Amino acid sequence: MAEYQLYQVLQGALRGTIQALQQGKPHGGIPWWLIKKGEHRGKVIGWDAPEVAEGALPLGQRMVDKLIELYLTNDDEDEQRGFDKVHLALRDEFRLPDGREVTKAMVEDTLKQPGLLEGNGNLSRMARACSPVW
Repeated sequence: MAEYQLYQVLQGALRGTIQALQQGKPHGGIPWWLIKKGEHRGKVIGWDAPEVAEGALPLGQRMVDKLIELYLTNDDEDEQRGFDKVHLALRDEFRLPDGREVTKAMVEDTLKQPGLLEGNGNLSRMARACSPVW
């Protein structure tokens, strides 16, 4: 019973966060893949890039999508990737707009978001419903 109530609370919190972000408002501290745009507004990194107007995903969403894909799939030796391997792969592929590298702490913070992954390491139903990419 307590586990179900906790699940409901986390699901509600995640839903509220997603709704705020979809409205362009940050929810608390904004995560690394967002930038502050105006007062009380958050935008995904790269939202204003020319290729986004042509239908490409913004850089921030591509980075998070790739991070989740790497975490949920095995590497070339058919071993599950941990935070270190995901971090190294992202670091080699992406740079933040200000030139900084994606850090291991960014990877951990993202993957430890309540409601993103289920206890078994699979993407939660709520997270799958929020993005057609995941």
